Amino acid sequence: MATDAERLARPEHVSVVGPAGCGKTTLIAAAAAQSDGRQLILTHTHAGVAALRQKLRRAGVARASYEIHTICGWALRLAQSYPMMSGVKTTMPTAHEWADTYHAATDLLMSSTIRRVVQVSYRGAFVDEYQDCALGQHGLVLQLAEIMPVRVIGDPLQGIFSFQEEVVNWEQHVQPAFRHLMELRTPYRWQGKNEFLGRWLLGLRDALLEDRPVRLDAAPVTWCSSDGRRCRTGCKGCRLCYANPKAALLHISESPRAAAAVARTVAGLQTIEEMQCQRLLDAAKAIDQSTNSCELDATLACLVKRCYARADKVWRSADVKRLRQALADQDRFAAIDAILEAVSGSKGPRLHNGDLWSELRRAVRLKIDHSEQYGTFHDAAWRAREITRYSGRSLPQRVASTVLRVKGLEFDHAIVGNAQAVRRHKNADPLLGAKNFYVAATRASTSLTVFCPQPVLDRWHSSPTLAEQLSLLD
Repeated sequence: MATDAERLARPEHVSVVGPAGCGKTTLIAAAAAQSDGRQLILTHTHAGVAALRQKLRRAGVARASYEIHTICGWALRLAQSYPMMSGVKTTMPTAHEWADTYHAATDLLMSSTIRRVVQVSYRGAFVDEYQDCALGQHGLVLQLAEIMPVRVIGDPLQGIFSFQEEVVNWEQHVQPAFRHLMELRTPYRWQGKNEFLGRWLLGLRDALLEDRPVRLDAAPVTWCSSDGRRCRTGCKGCRLCYANPKAALLHISESPRAAAAVARTVAGLQTIEEMQCQRLLDAAKAIDQSTNSCELDATLACLVKRCYARADKVWRSADVKRLRQALADQDRFAAIDAILEAVSGSKGPRLHNGDLWSELRRAVRLKIDHSEQYGTFHDAAWRAREITRYSGRSLPQRVASTVLRVKGLEFDHAIVGNAQAVRRHKNADPLLGAKNFYVAATRASTSLTVFCPQPVLDRWHSSPTLAEQLSLLD
């Protein structure tokens, strides 16, 4: 009997459903190793690219037998290779320009000349995390499937990203084009850690899809009968999670603001930015547009406050005040760098957003060291985040975040701060609440703590009513 990897390696248009923690990335690497000819492997994030590359190295797959890109990166690379045909000239597409980039790349694949180039380059393709594809990306993959066998792998219950363009519906868009091959059902992530939890999470997935109630008081989780807003580290579940300082810990909140509030109040927790780091780009634009030292000082003060708790005393100290006065000088970025260094070296403030702070400092150094290359600070900030996209970011040991920002990551312990609020959303997808809870719960490999006033969660296939949403804010 053929193995799962051998079945997936066959030159066919197929789809695989891979629940969280069930070895999806390992399967892709094993299938690529057994495929005939060079394979194109596409995913959505640079972190995903790094994970796949690591699995392929461990499997001993020859580097020449595969090529890995993000979908957006491959589409942009193709479009830029033929600028006269594609009409794409930008190297930094904005959110609105990405849709045009996908359409341009799709049109290129209709050209007989480009098709021959792609056919010579690859014998087949794998596309990971397919549930996160926008329809423009889906159209690109469909056109690619006209040229070579394409295998798509994903989990419709983990499709929580929302873009300006509509995202694929698994039944409507994926299944008609890619025959269902298999569904993975072995919870590898929890082996040797908490296998009971792993099996329960597979059952949770079935319950969510079938709209069945989920009892938290009869599950291998720590259920805390409150909404979590007043509890930080005092309950049994939180004490268990915080007991081991070396364990990776995640506290999931319903919004970036709520996550930042938790990180500010709980020692050791840090929040993280979304990969685009829009807050950094907005601040960089404000710094570029500031016309005097007072405006610049106000922008920096806001950034320091967003990254540090108890920073007011340091900000008003004589040493930092002296450095702030230098903002009026011509070399403003040298002054900014000195201010940031002084705040970093002080003992009083506690860093709770190291992600934003490190990117800010990197952007300032890029602007100082390569001023001729980066005409504006916004350009330097954009480049700083691009470096992080490709090289990967180093996560703090203990993270406070939203579901969206930790999708695809794994922690020893996870705390869902308010299960009802995590389910709340404004999206038209009636299953998004179930998806959010599933992605949140499956981040934990050793223990899961859930705050929820009631022990039973139900009505997964419908959005909360307006009255229910308002009651959550009381």
